[in-house]
Amino acid sequence: MRKALSILLLSAYLFSNAELCQLLKIPLLIEHYHEFVANGEGDLVDFLVHHYGGHEKDSDWDTDMKLPFMTLGGDLSHAFYIPKIQFDIPAQPAIPRENSQPVDRVQNLVSSYYNSILQPPRIA
Repeated sequence: MRKALSILLLSAYLFSNAELCQLLKIPLLIEHYHEFVANGEGDLVDFLVHHYGGHEKDSDWDTDMKLPFMTLGGDLSHAFYIPKIQFDIPAQPAIPRENSQPVDRVQNLVSSYYNSILQPPRIA
């Protein structure tokens, strides 16, 4: 159970953070590793150090560049340009009012009915 959970979490991490085209190159990595071991050049650690730790040009340089994560594609980098849109709303001209009556700001909006209901409590 623990091994299955570890594989599941590792797979989820790889598929979320790696390019799919890089993961599709893993069979080529395995094939190239078998060639590396068959030539007697070392084991897995030597293979990884030789190919991924400061790789130098050698006779199989073209094959080495086809290995996963040797070249990074620009597929994951996207740039977006959002244009600046500006709306100018014209101001409406003021309409002069010549014969207008002033509005009385103090108005009695509460009727006497509401005044009789909304009273503070009293001692009976």
